[in-house]
Amino acid sequence: MRDVIITGSGRSGTSLAAGTLAAGSNLFVGGIPHTANDANPKGFFETHEVGGINEALLAARLPRTPRLSAGQRWLGIPEREAHEVSIDPGLDEAIAGLTQQRPWCFKDPRFVWTLDAWRPHLADPVVVCVFREPAVTAESIVKECAKAPYLASVEMDVERALELWNAMYAEALRRADQEPDWKFIHYDQLMTPEGQQRLAAWTGAELARDFPDPGLKRTRSTHPVSAETAALYEKLCARAEIDASSAPVVRAAEATPTEPLAERPELSVILCTYNRIETLKHSLATYQEQTAAGRFELIVVNDGSTDGTRELLDEMEFEVPTRVVHRPNGKLAAARNTGIEAARGRILLFVNDDTLAFPDMIEQHLAMHAEQGDRSVAVLGTFEQPAAALDDAMTRCLEESDLVFRYGDMSHGEAYDYNRFWTCNVSVEAERVHAAGGFDESFQHYGAEDIDLGVRLAELGVEVVYNDRARAHHEHIIDFDAFRRRSRLVAKAFVRLFTKHPKCLEHPDFSWMRGESVVSLERTIAEERARLAGFEESTRELASIDLGAIERAEGESEASCRRLTAAIGERLREGLQELNVHWWREGFVLGLNEFGLASFEELYMSREVEPVAVSESELEGVVQAIERAREVALAGEIDVATVDVIRMAAAIDASGGKAQHGLRELYLAALNDLAVLRYKRSDVRGAKRILDAALEIDPDNELAKANRVDVETGCLMQEVHQARRAQQAGPTLVSDVSPWVQEALDLGERLVGFHGKDVVEVGGAVPQQAALGTGATSWRASLLNATPTQDGAYQIDKANARELPYADESCDVVFSSCAFQHIDQLDVALAEVRRVLRPGGSFVTSFAPIWSCAVGHNLWERDDQGAPICFDQAVLPAWGHLLLTPEELRWYLGVVFSPSVARRAVSQIFENPYLNRVFDADFRRFFKSSGMSTSGMRPMPAWNGGEPTQAMRSVLEAMYPGGSDFAVPGYVGTLTKVAAGVRTSQGDQRTGTLSTLQSARTRMGGVG
Repeated sequence: MRDVIITGSGRSGTSLAAGTLAAGSNLFVGGIPHTANDANPKGFFETHEVGGINEALLAARLPRTPRLSAGQRWLGIPEREAHEVSIDPGLDEAIAGLTQQRPWCFKDPRFVWTLDAWRPHLADPVVVCVFREPAVTAESIVKECAKAPYLASVEMDVERALELWNAMYAEALRRADQEPDWKFIHYDQLMTPEGQQRLAAWTGAELARDFPDPGLKRTRSTHPVSAETAALYEKLCARAEIDASSAPVVRAAEATPTEPLAERPELSVILCTYNRIETLKHSLATYQEQTAAGRFELIVVNDGSTDGTRELLDEMEFEVPTRVVHRPNGKLAAARNTGIEAARGRILLFVNDDTLAFPDMIEQHLAMHAEQGDRSVAVLGTFEQPAAALDDAMTRCLEESDLVFRYGDMSHGEAYDYNRFWTCNVSVEAERVHAAGGFDESFQHYGAEDIDLGVRLAELGVEVVYNDRARAHHEHIIDFDAFRRRSRLVAKAFVRLFTKHPKCLEHPDFSWMRGESVVSLERTIAEERARLAGFEESTRELASIDLGAIERAEGESEASCRRLTAAIGERLREGLQELNVHWWREGFVLGLNEFGLASFEELYMSREVEPVAVSESELEGVVQAIERAREVALAGEIDVATVDVIRMAAAIDASGGKAQHGLRELYLAALNDLAVLRYKRSDVRGAKRILDAALEIDPDNELAKANRVDVETGCLMQEVHQARRAQQAGPTLVSDVSPWVQEALDLGERLVGFHGKDVVEVGGAVPQQAALGTGATSWRASLLNATPTQDGAYQIDKANARELPYADESCDVVFSSCAFQHIDQLDVALAEVRRVLRPGGSFVTSFAPIWSCAVGHNLWERDDQGAPICFDQAVLPAWGHLLLTPEELRWYLGVVFSPSVARRAVSQIFENPYLNRVFDADFRRFFKSSGMSTSGMRPMPAWNGGEPTQAMRSVLEAMYPGGSDFAVPGYVGTLTKVAAGVRTSQGDQRTGTLSTLQSARTRMGGVG
């Protein structure tokens, strides 16, 4: 692997290249990199150590004007002088020290000017020079100077930035002519597999190939550049081996109006195209024959096509005023924004490059806008398949259903919402589009970028009005495989839409998604996959049928042909509808994982809620509820009061009430009460953060300030007590066995003994030394996600507790520690335990906490600082997982920790498939029906205040009737397989255990 120097103009993509290398191969970057910010959200990979040396080297070479201070010199152009650099011995020593830690990757724009000073200490480095369009780079430099505080004194405009760009790359090319280790790469190439392969070949490094994010390419520019700059850019492209015909075009704003308009046109058609030259020819022809000639202009944006589109457009003679804009490929949203910038019309009409307009389409758009008067609307026209295309079964099905577009339920002149803002044929006032901010360029693949703009237009009062007279044909056949790809892509894109606009999940078309999570989607996908495999193939065959051939078949009656094609169409529609839901689920999983989300619900719960007006009587009701909760707390029912207050505060917050006078004060009162209640339960951390939340809302809240002082005092006392306990505890023995596992081993030794016995472990794997140290003859462990191991008498198997890979009556002891609160289908697992035990053998176990106890949520997470959040801490209110909804718990944990921690924690509590959520009463039934003697099994005593008061017990029993003891945190002891001929009080009956488990699941809303 070679050492790497990365250089090029600032804001050209040097950080992208450095991150792709350094993150992939863990290269030394010269120290601690600068912190990421909005300009470089994925990091700079540039350090004070390297930058400081180059700053010092440049200081003496820069002209006095414009004056640049420390940190700003990457914006300087050195005076003309000899390139030999006299270097300070201290700097030379610093360079020597940095370059010794190989392999390294040093990134700094200033290397263009300072490389000679580093050369004596370099072995065989490769110099990677990154560049992108000069005008884009210049615009980005100007934006950075305007935003970054350390650049506030720098006077920068586009012309000055272009001068800097010219000077730096002219110097880079001069050096490259003399030094063979220079390599050139365009920013856009870093986004492609081919470009990344070049980078890997130059450096010999492993790359973080997913590091480049196309969504970060945010700066656009239509600023013209000089012929000198254009020529320099072409030389760089040649060095990067970018074909001149497909290279990103420097003069991005260069437009070619074929016929100037005397005044501003009424309408601008914005047509963006990429690599569909033949379809584009047909589409462009339809705009030359419009009846609205003289009232519109055509804006054609070539988004970096490589199929001859550029040449076609440059040579084409248009019959209507046309502006052609060539730009590097940036995907559809960015291309449309370029079109918006170039357009002059009062109304913008967005079409696709496969939208073939009827001759009066534009006239119909203008007419509908005129009919609306002052009403702000977007006019949606049709997007129809030509009659000839309907011979294809797939095309006819999509045309007649709502699987792609939902024109079927629309009526001429009726208004619809943002979910019908489809940019295949839709027009809207330019002023509204600019006010909404145009298209969001983070939508990088197909789908939802138009709905996103529609949402923002709707916020400005724009409705979508359907005009079935503004007609267009759709010249694009979507076959079965293309439809499958489209469904997944659109679903993934809609996740991005929901992250921006969680309120969209309230829309009737999307509300069903709110209940879905990654876990539930993946479970459904897995269940459906085997069933749908054959179904998908049969649907694919139906989709390929030529219905036209059937309808034209000779010798067949017209009626029988109609019945046959109708039957094919119906079956195909049913098949595609079912498959489409499956494909959307797959796309949702991809999208949720991309954004690090566990569910749609967490997006919805994090939305900003519009406050709802609250009446005086409703306010009085909240006051009374708070008073009742205080009375409950004064009666000693701290846990019941805590649950009540959380419910109230979460409801106020969910309704947006904390923004209203009156409810806001009650919300603050609830937070103060909740903090006091948590403090009484020794949750000092929770109390402190709840009060911090209150003070963020009202920094002058006297009660919160006073409570905060008390809590701070409590924190100090708690730290003193913890330090004293640590001193008194003395040294702790180091062992490779967890304390709770050691307790279970000690229990087994006392109750049954392991010496000379064959042992099977379920749900865990005691380390080999400890396992065989018990004197066991053999020790075989079985657990999920294990790496199979065998070493003499010690063996680990990857297996499920419900299907143990051991012969009948093959062991004397089954051992399990801390596993049975996680195992599903416990009756099956216990039957397996009994099967592998020899007569007279024992099952030894210790496990907790179970779902019905105070800390049965089993929460095991970390906060944003990496500190543990564990169920045996006072993190959640006791029995909160049983009494509060996921939304209420998410609110509470969001206040105490952060929304991201809350989302992870709630997902783990309610969706983790490795937590069985079984109640104490159910465990007792499972033991009793296991066919083994239960005389050695006993419940554990309650932990840390886990004994419910009478009031709490009444609340729990009312919600979960069935005989559970909510104080029992788990079970410890033995079940014994009785020798043949010995009867037990339980007998060997297992009937009803599955139905018992099912009833428990139903009561709790399902378990993992």
